[in-house]
This record gives sequence, structure tokens and C-alpha cells, in this order.
Amino acid sequence: MQKLITEYLFQHKKCSLPGAGSLEIRNTEATVSAGQKMITPPMPEIHFTDHSGDAAGLHNYIATVKGISVDEAANELNKFCGGLRSLQQGDKCNMPDAGNFYINHKGQLDFIPEILPNYFLPNIDAERIVHDGDPHSILVGDTETTNTAMEEYFSEDKPFKKKVWWIVAVVLLILVAAAIVYYLNDDRVNSFFGNSGKPEVKAADSSYRSLP
Repeated sequence: MQKLITEYLFQHKKCSLPGAGSLEIRNTEATVSAGQKMITPPMPEIHFTDHSGDAAGLHNYIATVKGISVDEAANELNKFCGGLRSLQQGDKCNMPDAGNFYINHKGQLDFIPEILPNYFLPNIDAERIVHDGDPHSILVGDTETTNTAMEEYFSEDKPFKKKVWWIVAVVLLILVAAAIVYYLNDDRVNSFFGNSGKPEVKAADSSYRSLP
């Protein structure tokens, strides 16, 4: 029975197990790895839910393959599903090439899928092409941003940098002018035109006498 259920699942992508749940094959999304320059295609995965639906398609499939009536096929499937519901902790029921039914830590029927082969959808090597002027994502440190955002950031930053350099130049010019003015007004130093300091007048020596 397990083999027939697995075959039906792979052909129809969904299989209802009366009273036990349903198995369904779903495709994951394709992923792009810019660093490895590779695209991983959608991968098929088997999912189990505890809600079962109409199993008429599976009944007909079992009846056709085994050459029995639909009622007999339904009885055999119901017996198999009853066995799944009666599994105990540590027991497993293998579904060939699909996975295993088991009882989880909550005492509920669960399913561990096998990794399905993806022979016809291999990974694809991909080289990203960026045209001039087209917006694209870039990685700045650990942050992902876009080239347009970075261009706006630097374009806004340039006028600020120019303004800062003008302010620094003006401040330096004022400091130099103040130093020159202070230097020229200091009586202790020579001016550009000679000694600007006042001569010191010493008292006459006592050995001389001033004439009237």
C-alpha cells in the first residue's frame, strides 16, 4: 500500500489519507546567490497536514493497479490509515522515496520527508549584468542598499564638504591676520622700518658734572 500511495502522490502532487491527514508536494521559491553567482531552482518538498479530504482518486488508482473493486480499495486504504493512527512512540511507517510517518513528542501523527531529487532542475550559473544608470542593490559593509541611494548620499554630502573647507580657510586667514597685527603693535619687537622700542635713559655717572 505504501508504494501505491507514494506513486499516486508523485503523479498528482497531493494524496488524501482518510482519517490520518494529507500529503502534498510543494515547490519552494527559487533563490539567487549573487556572491556565488548561482540561481537555485524551486525545490519540491513533501508537506503533511492532519486534515484529510476526498480520497476517491486514490481509491480508483489502487483499484486499477491491483485489479480490485473500488470498495475493496477503499477498505484496504482505510485499514492502512487506521494502522497509521495506532502507531506508538518510536514506531515508524516508511513511505518509499517519500519519507516516514511517526509519532511526535505531542503524541500526534507526523511526517519526516526525504529530500526529493531534482534531476531536471539543476543549479544555474548566473552572472549579474548591470547597465549604466539602472538601479541595483549593493552591499555597503553589512547593510544592503541601492546605487541610487548612495549617489544621492554623496551628492548631498559634497556641498557640505565644500562649505566646511571655506569656513576652515576663513578662520585660518583671520588667525594669521590677528597674529600679524599683534606682532606689529608689540613695542618689544622691531618694526618693518627699524627699531620701534623707546631708548632707555640712564642716569649720569657721578664722576661728571653737567654744565649749566
